[in-house]
Amino acid sequence: MDSYEGAATLVADSIPTEVTAVLRVEPGGPFPCWLGHLLGPDADLYDAYGATELRLELPSGRAGRVVPRQHHEGAGRLDVQGSGPAPF
Repeated sequence: MDSYEGAATLVADSIPTEVTAVLRVEPGGPFPCWLGHLLGPDADLYDAYGATELRLELPSGRAGRVVPRQHHEGAGRLDVQGSGPAPF
């Protein structure tokens, strides 16, 4: 699957936050990457932006590490890039 849109749990330094994930695989280059954005409570996403470890868990049980790219203050949106294989 090249994209995922739906429920997910963002785990930031062991603190879970329910979010809506909008993710896609970017083909090309020697290593395809996955990226997108998460929608959820703005204060929780702001805290996640400064977390040491971020993991995104999908309802399927699959998970992947993410790196924050940009927090859109007041919009409840956090842009992320995945690390490793896409969990979707």
